[in-house]
Amino acid sequence: AGIPLAYIFAETPEERTKLAETLKPVAEKYKGKLNMAVIDAKAFGAHAANLNLPAESFPAFAIQETVKNEKYPFEGNKLTEKNIGAFVKDFVEGKLEPSIRSEPVPEKQDNAVQVVVAHSYKDIVLDDSKDVLIEFYAPWCGHCKA
Repeated sequence: AGIPLAYIFAETPEERTKLAETLKPVAEKYKGKLNMAVIDAKAFGAHAANLNLPAESFPAFAIQETVKNEKYPFEGNKLTEKNIGAFVKDFVEGKLEPSIRSEPVPEKQDNAVQVVVAHSYKDIVLDDSKDVLIEFYAPWCGHCKA
């Protein structure tokens, strides 16, 4: 329905129940602006990596803006009502920057062919003052190497 989804990852049933109770006031406060789900981290922990959360570091919390596919991982695993409440408030107010996986921006690029990474994409590729031709490839991909 276009409403962002917040994920609470926890490994045990007891931890999931405790976190659901702890964060219920936050969920109620932002009802209609954000949906919250408690996730079994043992069964679905791989999804945490898709949200740019550290692997195997639970409990964990992240928000996904499903329409734009933007991810907002919470740093740390102290999932208190106060911490998550402040994080969600900042998200709803548009104060958070989405998390983007990227290699570091190259320090020096002196030739016409440049390396573009996620953090330099807007500055280089979307610069209307330049004509840009971009090649996307993955060094590990057999088709890209051919």
